[in-house]
Amino acid sequence: MKKINVRLLAIASIFSILLFSVSSFAMYDEKAFSDVDSGNENYEAIKSLKDDGVLEGYGDGSYKPDDTINRAEFLKIVMMSYGYEVEGYSDCFPDVTDQWFAPYVCKAENLGIVSGYDSGYFRPDSDINFAEASKIVAESFRLNADSSDSENWYEQFVVALELLSAIPTSIESFDKLVTRGEMAEIVWRIKAEKQTKSSYSYEGIKSKTYDEKTYDSTSDVTSITLSDDGDEKVSWTVDGYSESGYKVVWSLTSGPTYPTRSNDKYIYHSSPSTSSSSIHAFNGDGTYYVRVCEYLGGKCGTYSNEITVELDDGKEDIEGSEDSDADDTADVTSLTLSDDGDGKVSWTVDGYSESGYKVVWSLTSGPTYPLRSTDKYAYHSSPSTLSSTLNAFDGDGTYYVRVCEYLGGKCGVYSNEIEVEL
Repeated sequence: MKKINVRLLAIASIFSILLFSVSSFAMYDEKAFSDVDSGNENYEAIKSLKDDGVLEGYGDGSYKPDDTINRAEFLKIVMMSYGYEVEGYSDCFPDVTDQWFAPYVCKAENLGIVSGYDSGYFRPDSDINFAEASKIVAESFRLNADSSDSENWYEQFVVALELLSAIPTSIESFDKLVTRGEMAEIVWRIKAEKQTKSSYSYEGIKSKTYDEKTYDSTSDVTSITLSDDGDEKVSWTVDGYSESGYKVVWSLTSGPTYPTRSNDKYIYHSSPSTSSSSIHAFNGDGTYYVRVCEYLGGKCGTYSNEITVELDDGKEDIEGSEDSDADDTADVTSLTLSDDGDGKVSWTVDGYSESGYKVVWSLTSGPTYPLRSTDKYAYHSSPSTLSSTLNAFDGDGTYYVRVCEYLGGKCGVYSNEIEVEL
């Protein structure tokens, strides 16, 4: 019978314990990315989403958790986290055609999660604020909240996140630009059902935002002069420097402000070097009052002079009639639409549509663009695209379909109307 070397066994045991301890420490101190270790407040969220294959870092191994995130990047992460199939989706906005993010954006557009801006564009490169982010997350994850008494369009979505404790306490205003770390935290809390972490509420953010009425010491602008450049464009000159950029606010009522009144609209330009903006009619044709202000985070500092700009919403000529006249840029005299079966339609065109085509369909006859509440559309930006695949978005049945010459925010010539079983 062999003797056991007690001394060697003891040494081996100690070595095993030390090895386990070192390994355990290494696991505990494992970095999600080169700039995200266990000391980062969003570490667990970032690490979890990275392990799920949802998050990717940069080529240098970093994640840059404090950087803002744009609309395309945010939407991709949310859609991937929920597990949507996006293959085959493209060409849904003039600025979303076949880029890497197109399948995610276009699938979301198809589901009604995003609809773009009134101009018809999606603006994929624009940074996303918390109000916009809350809508995308809530609708992507199919969260519900009572909207019957909502005072703002985003209230129901923020409340939906609030109910799941999914609002990081770093979110201090509805228009705060969301960082990459905050994005991961919001998505992870919902996906992993983490409801034990500190979270803000809608009312909490609201009170924090509106309690800060006085301009703070970061103001460095003494005057702003705003001018009308025509063609729905304005520009401004500044005496001073606005570190956080500018808010352009406009309304049919004099004295537009930020935070906005119920009848105001705004566009945020985060770059201090931006000195012009395009605006549009969001409340019908008429004389709009416009100002631009120095943005101070949740509020405005110095405002410019107020100017008036005549804006046309472009809807008068397209209300429901397939014989509507297109504007001066129209070059299509007729469109003929056919049912190819299996949810596919195709068309022939007499003329040339420079900005492509809008296919509109509905369970109600006479679908139009801009849409009625019952309609859906697919945008094909290429003039050479002459077919489209439709889906039943409002239950099985007979859908009424038309295609039109797209003229930027409106339709010109419409095709005949056909019926398609979906």
